[in-house]
Amino acid sequence: MRCLSTAIACILLSLPWSASASTTMALFRGEMELVTISGSGCTEKDKSGSRLPLELTLKQEGPASGSQISGYFKGPDIQVGRVSGVALGQLQVFYPDAPGSSQGNTLSLVAGTGGLEGELHENPKQDSGDCYFEKAVVHLRQEADGSEAEAVFLRQADLFSAETHYLSGQALLQADKPKEAIPELTKSLELRRKLNPGDPEISYSAVSLATARTMDGQETKALSLLQGLLGNRSDAGDAVVQQRIAVSAGLCSEEQYLQNEAGQKAAERLMDLVAREFGGLNGVSLPLAACYNEMGKLHKEQDDPETAIGLFQQALKLNPDNPESMAGIAMSYVDMDLPTQGRNYLSEHAKEFIHGAGKESFDDFMSYLYAAEAQQAEGDGEVSRAEELFGAAVKAKPQDRVAVIQLSRLLAKEGKNARARALLDEGRKGCGDQPCRQDYADELARQELIVRMVKRLETRSGKP
Repeated sequence: MRCLSTAIACILLSLPWSASASTTMALFRGEMELVTISGSGCTEKDKSGSRLPLELTLKQEGPASGSQISGYFKGPDIQVGRVSGVALGQLQVFYPDAPGSSQGNTLSLVAGTGGLEGELHENPKQDSGDCYFEKAVVHLRQEADGSEAEAVFLRQADLFSAETHYLSGQALLQADKPKEAIPELTKSLELRRKLNPGDPEISYSAVSLATARTMDGQETKALSLLQGLLGNRSDAGDAVVQQRIAVSAGLCSEEQYLQNEAGQKAAERLMDLVAREFGGLNGVSLPLAACYNEMGKLHKEQDDPETAIGLFQQALKLNPDNPESMAGIAMSYVDMDLPTQGRNYLSEHAKEFIHGAGKESFDDFMSYLYAAEAQQAEGDGEVSRAEELFGAAVKAKPQDRVAVIQLSRLLAKEGKNARARALLDEGRKGCGDQPCRQDYADELARQELIVRMVKRLETRSGKP
C-alpha cells in the first residue's frame, strides 16, 4: 500500500485520526544513501554509495486539510536540519547557518506501510568549503509516535537552535563584534548543556564564548569558563580527559578559523593562558603542543621564522621530547640566515632528538645544517671554513650526494681537481640506483668540461 496524502495520519496508520485532530507526531529511523555529492568539504565517508544513519521526526499541526508539517533530521555524520511544508512530497530544508531560508534545499517523501521513502536534494553554493548532497535517497522505518516521538522532536529542535546560535555567534566574532556574539554563544552553550552536560561538543560553544569574552576584555571570566571544563589534576577519568582534548582542539580551531586580527590575538592569548594554567593536565599538553607546532610551521612557511621559533618553543614547553618542534627551531634559524645557531641548537638537543626521531634523522638534519653553514661561509669568502663545513656535512651523511657534489665543486674551484674527482668517484661507487650514479656522472662530466675549457683559454692566452 502506498499513501500519497499530505497528512502524516496516513503514515501513522495505527493511530486514530479525524478531521479535527490538532497534532500528530512520528519518529523514523533508517539511512540515507548518497547518490550525487559535490563540494570541497566532503570527506572519505561522503561518496556515492555511502549509507549514513538518519533520524527524522515529523509533526503535523491542524486539521487533515490545510495542515502544516514540520520536523527535524540528524545523524552522526549529517548536520541537523529542519523541514517545513504542507505536503510530504514538497518539504523545504533549512540548516542552522541559514535558519530562515531553505536556499533551494528540499526533501520529498512518500509514505507507505511502516515507513517513508524519499529523496534529499541540496543546492550547492559556489566557492563554498562545505559538502553538498545533491541527491540522496532516504529509507526510513517508523519507530515511535506520540510522547516518545515528541521528546526526540524537542531534543532535535534544541540541537538545531544550539547550532543556529553558535554559527551566529561565530559570524559575529568574524565581524569583530564580541559584545553581540556573547549572548548568541551563551544561548548555544546553555542549550548544549541542557541536551547533554557531558557532550564534548559543549567545548566548541564554550571556547567561542571564552574567545568573545577575551576580545571584550573579560579574561578572568573566559578562563573561569574553561576551567570548569578542564577540571584539575585529580580528575583523571576518561570523560574528563576527552573533554580536555575537545577544549584544546577547540582552542586550536578557533585560532585558525578567526580571520580578523582582534579575534586571532584573543584566541592566541586564550591558548597561552590555558597552556600556562592547565598545560600540565593530561589531555591538554599534547593537543596544545601539536597546535603550537602547526602554528610554528605555518609562520615558517609564511617567511616569519622569528615568530615560528617562539611558537615551536611554546610547543616544547608542553611536549619537551617532540623532535619535530626541535627541527622547526633549527630550520627557522637557517631561514634567518643563522645556520650556525641552528646547528648549535640541534647539537645541544641531540640526545632528546635522537630519542624521538632516531639517529638517521638526526644525521640528515645535521648534514643539511652543516651544508647551509658552508654555503654561507663560501659566500663570505671563507673558503677554508666552507671546505671544512662541507666535509662535516659529508661525514654526517656520506650517502648525501648533494653535500658530496657541493664539496667537490668547492674543491674544484680551489684547483683541487684530483681530490674533487676522487670524491665523486667514491660517491658514485656507493650509489644504489641509476639516478644516483647519473648525478655523479653528470657532475664529473661538468667539472671535466670546465677543466678543458680553462686549459684551452690558457693555451690561447700563451700561458704555460
